[in-house]
Amino acid sequence: MAVSIIGPKFYAWDSDTGKPLAFGKVYTYQAGTNTPKATFTTEGGETENANPVILNGAGYADIFLSGSYKIVVKDADDVEVWTSDPVSDPSQLQQEWVRQRNITQVNTTSFTVNGELTDEYVEGVAVRVKQDSGFVTGTVSTATYADGKTTVTLDFPGTESITTSAVYAERALVSFQSLPKNLGDRTIYVGSVAESFAGLAGVADAQYSAIAWASGGAVMTSPSGGGMFVYEPSRPKSDHNGGTVISPTVPPLSAQTDISNFLGGAGETDPSGNGCFVRLGVSVADPVIFGADDTGNSPSHVSWQAAADWAKDTYVPFEFKGNHLLRQQVVFGGRHDVRGHGIASSRIINEVPVTDSCLKFESTGTAIFPTNTYFTMSDFFIHDPTNTFGSGIHFGDSMSWAWLSNVMVIGGQVGLKYDKYCIGHFLVGCIIKSQAVAGILDSEKSSYAEHNVGLSIIGGNYEQSPICIDWKSADLSLSGQPIIEAYTVAGVRSTVTVRANSGYFEPIVGGTKAIDLVGGGVVGSCIQGCVFHLNNQIDTVGISYDNRVTIIGNEFGSDTASGTNSIQGPGTPTSSVIIGNILSTIDITGDTNTTYMTSATAQLQQILCTSFGRFGATPVQQIGSMEPQNTEEQKLGSATKRYLEVWSKRIYPQQISFAEVSSASGVTNNTLFVDSADNKLKFKDSGGVVNLLY
Repeated sequence: MAVSIIGPKFYAWDSDTGKPLAFGKVYTYQAGTNTPKATFTTEGGETENANPVILNGAGYADIFLSGSYKIVVKDADDVEVWTSDPVSDPSQLQQEWVRQRNITQVNTTSFTVNGELTDEYVEGVAVRVKQDSGFVTGTVSTATYADGKTTVTLDFPGTESITTSAVYAERALVSFQSLPKNLGDRTIYVGSVAESFAGLAGVADAQYSAIAWASGGAVMTSPSGGGMFVYEPSRPKSDHNGGTVISPTVPPLSAQTDISNFLGGAGETDPSGNGCFVRLGVSVADPVIFGADDTGNSPSHVSWQAAADWAKDTYVPFEFKGNHLLRQQVVFGGRHDVRGHGIASSRIINEVPVTDSCLKFESTGTAIFPTNTYFTMSDFFIHDPTNTFGSGIHFGDSMSWAWLSNVMVIGGQVGLKYDKYCIGHFLVGCIIKSQAVAGILDSEKSSYAEHNVGLSIIGGNYEQSPICIDWKSADLSLSGQPIIEAYTVAGVRSTVTVRANSGYFEPIVGGTKAIDLVGGGVVGSCIQGCVFHLNNQIDTVGISYDNRVTIIGNEFGSDTASGTNSIQGPGTPTSSVIIGNILSTIDITGDTNTTYMTSATAQLQQILCTSFGRFGATPVQQIGSMEPQNTEEQKLGSATKRYLEVWSKRIYPQQISFAEVSSASGVTNNTLFVDSADNKLKFKDSGGVVNLLY
């Protein structure tokens, strides 16, 4: 019969990265030689493996042994990873004995041997003693050296004992419980992190390869959470965290009531002692190394919190892949880099309570002087398809200087939720949708000092929310053509300054406002270069404003339904500037001191800017600085006069002149002319309508 090296599968790991040795090669020889020796595909030993055995993409293969071997493991490029000689099948581990030495009995459990041999007789190593009755076998309890002799004390499993007839002792070559120190860099294979290290006597010079974090990893298609460990005798057992540091005197997961107890070290029998297994090659805080289920079948919030806490203490990035179910909020304290492997490969399933968020970020400093709050998030997806659970991401007070890119949040009460004092947040190419409350929600502020300052949205998609972006703090900026589609309330609702340099806005349901600039605090907002598709819905508004704004160069389409307005003012004077927009309906009744340029005049502006803009004139800036006019004729006339002043003084001094015509009907469209009938400057637009300018 052949016996497997470990479990039903043989695994190999990259000792530098701790990752499975994908497509590695396992060469097998007779022990102590370079003569090839066959291994088998099954326990029955009917079918031999190829030599070398090629591991699969997860780094494992079926390898069964018969007797002793020399094993050489190489990577896919034939670079040696490790060699072990001899390696025996488990049925023979306790039958291969070495280092036969003459001994002298001390008592029924102890003997002495000449020389300093404490590094050979380490705790846990199996030893058999030859005496008249045959062999008795035990394991080393202690070994001490004095006066040229090593005294070895054994633990016996039954009633066996050492007698005065003892002649010599031999120790086992290898055992599952421990290995001698002189095995150097050999790799010891164990089943799982949460089970196999409990009660294991560590050897300082050996490496330990765990197949997975949880038991059963050997039969998983893609084992997760395993890796390489070393035993550090001086590492305090109080450092145990269940992921990167494992105390062997913490009861295994199977003996705990839940995973949080194992991660927290519940039941530690030697809390003040030293000696832990420490994970190698860890450069990121991956929740699977703390026991997270990356299939999404069981909750992983406890493991996520453990990984987040470790990342905070070590300043390493938090990185995850796969599907992860969260049913409780995970809190990230201070500075963090949270990243996935793309929204298709890294998904958080949101089932947290409605009062919480999946991820919450908290500062470690004060409101005025936050510390360690620089952080980034990228390439992952938070999903609540039912819109019945909590929010996606919550930024607590003073969480400043953030960069979010390629982050998708769908469902939940709120996509992104802000408290106070957050400064300098950038959202690049994100997708935020929440059909419950809002896509982005800024909390109510009791004073200007509590404002979040500087939210910049660059591209992305913000839709299917009652309010896509509800902002109550200073400086909201939109650029990079974000798509904002609002249901029932508003695409962007803001009580402070908004600067939209581009964007596509579409209110989906009647009564919705694409941009709603609310209250007296909205002064100096500028909306330009945006497209508004109003869907011909009743009572839909493109831009609604309550205070001084600049609205320039926007296009409004499908705005002819009853009660629909491309632009809607407050009914009181605001000193706003509305020019160069393509629209059908506008309601700024009562806003008597706003500079408003009709679509015909906008055509004139476009023609003149195209003609003279290459010479460096800035007519739009000049229009923006005009004094308010009270009548439509004054507004248009003042605009034209200012254009002519700019061009005559800065571009063509004393060279602008117009020929008088006796009849406008003979003038081609899109032409400036002076009508001889009244000596007035007029403009005939593309539709043939004659407009009085000056």
